[in-house]
Amino acid sequence: MENKQIKLEYRQQLLDLLNKYPYPEWYERQDIRKKVEHLGMLLSKNKMDKCHPLKSGSIQVLTTQHIHDLLELGYTKKHICQAAGISKHEFSKLKITRKE
Repeated sequence: MENKQIKLEYRQQLLDLLNKYPYPEWYERQDIRKKVEHLGMLLSKNKMDKCHPLKSGSIQVLTTQHIHDLLELGYTKKHICQAAGISKHEFSKLKITRKE
């Protein structure tokens, strides 16, 4: 799943929680607060390219699981391609293989 789609789902989950448990209720319930904080943390990981950049050529072996993990952390396709030294077309081939 693409990073933007994932973030959209996280935002929707967060809004659903906050609507269902308005402040201070969500804050006082430890289980709900942990979910809200976790979703907030996941949403804040959108600038990994800038705050924790990958060095060009730093990825020697790029597996589909590695791609998934990097996208989940908030790295963009462009940045992953640069770090792996592959073209966007090659990246697309890998992603298509993962979906099958």
